Amino acid sequence: MKNENTIESTLAALAAAWSKAPDMRLGQLLMNACNCDDLEIYNVEDDVLLLKLQAFIARIEAAS
Repeated sequence: MKNENTIESTLAALAAAWSKAPDMRLGQLLMNACNCDDLEIYNVEDDVLLLKLQAFIARIEAAS
């Protein structure tokens, strides 16, 4: 079973990232945040996804 804190922090990061890029579809957002193709996204670990979402948010904020 996943750690509840991991789930909540990942969902919060996803919501924050999506609010920064609301025109992206969910799949686009995940692919862009992870900087990977559709086969690689399947194997991204949750802790790595969280870090990549946080980096994606930082990139968007730096660009604006």
